[in-house]
Amino acid sequence: MTTSASLTLEQVRQQVYAPVAGPQDVLPATVDVAIIGGGPVGLTLANLLGSYGIDTILLEKNRLTSELPKAIILGDEFMRLLDGLGLAAPLKGHLVEPVGIDFLSPLGFTLTGSPGVVTSNGFASRSCMAQPMFEKILLKGIQQYKSVKLRFGTQLLELKQLEDGVDLTVRKDDLEDVTIKAKFVLACDGAHSFVRRTLGLQFPGSHLKSPRMVVDLAEFPDQSKNCRYWCNPTRPINSIPAPYGGRRIEIMLNKGEKAEEVTEHGNVKRLIARYTPYAADDLKIARAVVYDFSERVANRLSVDRVFLLGDAAHIMPPSGGQGLNTGARDAGNLVWKIVAAINGKTSNRILESYHDERWNHIKAIVAYAVRLGDFANIRSWPRALVRDFAFAIGRVVPPVRRLLTEDSAPKPYYTDGLFIHGNNPAADLVGRILPKLTLTGPTLTSTLDQLTGLNFALIGINVPGPELERVARHHVWRILGANSFSVWTGEVPSVDSPGNVPVYVALDSNEIRGIQSGRGQILIVRPDHYVAASAAADNFDELSDSFGQLLGVQFPANRVQKAEVLNIDPAIALVQKRAPRSA
Repeated sequence: MTTSASLTLEQVRQQVYAPVAGPQDVLPATVDVAIIGGGPVGLTLANLLGSYGIDTILLEKNRLTSELPKAIILGDEFMRLLDGLGLAAPLKGHLVEPVGIDFLSPLGFTLTGSPGVVTSNGFASRSCMAQPMFEKILLKGIQQYKSVKLRFGTQLLELKQLEDGVDLTVRKDDLEDVTIKAKFVLACDGAHSFVRRTLGLQFPGSHLKSPRMVVDLAEFPDQSKNCRYWCNPTRPINSIPAPYGGRRIEIMLNKGEKAEEVTEHGNVKRLIARYTPYAADDLKIARAVVYDFSERVANRLSVDRVFLLGDAAHIMPPSGGQGLNTGARDAGNLVWKIVAAINGKTSNRILESYHDERWNHIKAIVAYAVRLGDFANIRSWPRALVRDFAFAIGRVVPPVRRLLTEDSAPKPYYTDGLFIHGNNPAADLVGRILPKLTLTGPTLTSTLDQLTGLNFALIGINVPGPELERVARHHVWRILGANSFSVWTGEVPSVDSPGNVPVYVALDSNEIRGIQSGRGQILIVRPDHYVAASAAADNFDELSDSFGQLLGVQFPANRVQKAEVLNIDPAIALVQKRAPRSA
């Protein structure tokens, strides 16, 4: 593959913007999961489900993947998810990272901003990509999974929910209609979602009266890794780094300007030359298009066996680059629950937690994107001068200056759903994503994600191996297939005899600070890396029982029947059945 640094404009057009189609085969009669929509969120879902071996079909009405560089920013949590799928490495050469953000006053100073940094998720806070190439990499990742079928050129015509599944009537390549029965449907079919409308769900919100011309340039003199927001009331402009030496310029339109006129090459060049300090003699324009923006969130994210993700569930202005990343969080939150239900490890009721966990955070992210746009795009000079004066004063005060240079996007913190919040020392970790710890063991250095894989994990922070080994025998963790290991934030005591539980030492001081409060506690970590609950070893059996009830952990039918005949608690029967026989 040609490296990003050496791509010419023509190679960018051929390699990045050339479409790629998926294989076109016969449609199956039944599947476990049907994904509607083959954009970045749908393709990510297909990779996730494929990694679990779930029988999946992806249906996309277009015959090709995207030719347009629409989404551009990947967040650290999305990159962490991609890394778990083995896709971060092939994507690496096609990114600009780490990307900071600066808001610039027309008076010549920086209002606020945050630097590009590597976060506790192990990746840059922001990375910039080209969506056509990103989709190609996601598509190539899917092709390694035999359980996933891709069907482009296939349109959904009708959706009917049944007690045991969903009937989908689809039309492939303009031929006869075919019915597919899926256990679950994941709708990623965009802002005008056919699935959402079929379900009768509302999509409340408002249209934002702030049309912008988005110009994607294949080459541009400004090679800064920072996004730059020129907060000029006369003409607000955003400048975002793009791969292959390119740049995205977003220009606010003034009242009365028409899309077909401002997107002409001469007008694009004139606007960029006038309102940015960087103007090329010959702009190499990949595209120039005018967008209107809205802020909307579906009133429900799921109905029975059908779930909305990405733009089908929420749309927002591009300020802060949160749209695609919010869709990726939707995917990471939902897939492991779908898998647990399909594999019979839990009851289907855990799927109700998808709406409970995601909806409030989505609302917060949309509100953040709107506020950020309002801040940067003030069109009144008096209001802009008040803003700039206030920020100039604030930057002189150290605590305020620190606040102004932090990334202010709301991070997910889940209070509802599949979490048990308590009052122990690690309570502040529950509902939050656990850092991607760098760990060293007796023979290797690893990361938290490599050790947990796609499973639940029990992680003892400064908890001796034998204590963790004992609680890990609980029937809930046997059924869920949880991995268990101890993490020490300092030297491992010589008295710790781990038995069958691996013992690791955390290496990074910043990561250690992120888990300090968990010392002496055992954390229940979900497959999406969020801490579900915590307790000391003495109280962990009770917590395990409660968590198992919360998930509706299912016992194998033969164990339950035998237990009922003998009048034994099924949980006890299962543990007795699996306990090793004495010599």
